[in-house]
Amino acid sequence: MENTARNIEIGGIIKIQKGKEEKSDKKKLDRYATEIISEEEYNKDFHHADALTEIEDINKMILGLYNKKNISSMILFIVGINTGYRPVDLLSWRWCQIVDENGNFLKLFAMPEHKTGKTALVNLNPTAIKALEWFREYKKENEQDFSESNYVFSNMETRGNKSYVWIEKENERVWNTDKKHKNKGLMYACSDGEKVVCDENIILGDNEKFIKLRTPINTDSVSRHFIDCAKKSEIHGHFSSYTIRQTFSYWFRKTLASDDTLKNVADYYFSTRLLSSYFQHSNTKITERHYMRDHQRVFNKVIRKMNLGENALDLIIKREYEKNNGYGEQISF
Repeated sequence: MENTARNIEIGGIIKIQKGKEEKSDKKKLDRYATEIISEEEYNKDFHHADALTEIEDINKMILGLYNKKNISSMILFIVGINTGYRPVDLLSWRWCQIVDENGNFLKLFAMPEHKTGKTALVNLNPTAIKALEWFREYKKENEQDFSESNYVFSNMETRGNKSYVWIEKENERVWNTDKKHKNKGLMYACSDGEKVVCDENIILGDNEKFIKLRTPINTDSVSRHFIDCAKKSEIHGHFSSYTIRQTFSYWFRKTLASDDTLKNVADYYFSTRLLSSYFQHSNTKITERHYMRDHQRVFNKVIRKMNLGENALDLIIKREYEKNNGYGEQISF
C-alpha cells in the first residue's frame, strides 16, 4: 500500500511526515547540570490550593472567619466544602433559586456551571442547609433591604452603586456600574459575548424593568480571607478560594473509603464496563445513561454523611443567641 504523505503532531513529541519519523525539537536537559529544587518550588508552578485534611483545621478556619466578621466567606466555606461546587458558581446563587415555594431549601437541584456551561447537580447535606438557614436569618436581622431576590453571598456593607448590580427582568441580563470606563455615568452588561454600554440614568430610574441587587463577594476577597485566617490560626499550606473544592474532594474520597459504599462503587464501574462491552455500546457513557442510573444514590449517601464543619457551625449559632453572655467575643475550641 502506498504511504500517503501526512503531517501529524502527536503531543509535541513525534512528528510524522511522508512516513518518516523525525526527532522532536524539544530541548533535552544536561544531565550533569541538573538543579535541585525544594518541594515548595516544585508544587507552586501547578498547584494553587491545598485541601484541609484535618477536622480541627476545618473548624479553626470556620471560627477564624467568624471572629474576623467575614460571615459571607465563612458560610461560603461551609457550603463549598460540603457540596464541591466551584466558588465562582456558589457566588452566583440567589436565595430565590435554592428554595421551594414554601421557602425550604432544596436538598438536590441542578445549576449551570460558569466554566463549562454544563449542568451540574448540587447536593445540600444537613450541615450545608443548616448554614444557609442560619445565614438567611442572620441577614434578615442585620442587612438593610434584605430581599429573597438578592445574591446569597453578598457583603453586609455597601459602597454606593458599586455594591449593587441591576438585573433586567425581561431577559435576566445583569448590569454593572462601569468602574473602568473613561466616561462616568455609564453601566455595562455582557450580551452574546459582547459588552453593551448604557446610560446609568436609564437603569437607575426604571424600577419596573430592573431589579436592584447586592453584589456578591468576589473570589479574590474569599482567597484573601482564607489566607489571612489560615495564617492567624497557624494552619499550614497554600490556600485560595479553590481550597473549598480541594477539601471537598479529599473528604469525599475519605468518607467513601470509610463506608461500605466503596465496594459498591468499585463493583459499579467494573460492571459498567462489562455491560457496555456485552451490549456493544461505543462508550460507557451510553451504558451509564440508560442502564446504570442508580449511581446518583451513592453520591447522595456519601455527601449527606460528610457534614464538614458541623461542630464549629453549632458553636457559632449558639454564641449568636447568647446575647447576654459576652455577645461578639471571639470563640475557639
